[in-house]
Amino acid sequence: MNTVNSSMYDLSNFNFGDKGAVDLAKSGHLTKLRRLSLPNNNIGDEGAVAIANSGNLKNLTELELYGNVIGDEGVKAVANSPYLG
Repeated sequence: MNTVNSSMYDLSNFNFGDKGAVDLAKSGHLTKLRRLSLPNNNIGDEGAVAIANSGNLKNLTELELYGNVIGDEGVKAVANSPYLG
């Protein structure tokens, strides 16, 4: 399996929504990622919960989610994630 070689991935302004966030969270290619920038992608609770529950993103030290449509459920999932610290 190939992984993303960069420690930073900027996917700002792609407007991929929850489906894109869920697909991203499932990707085993991002296991070494340290910084993930996802502003302005129309991500809601479903996508935020998927990201929060993804062991593939456990090495993240920085996650940018501003400009999305994440509600209380998604915020709580990210804040309480066992993988995002």
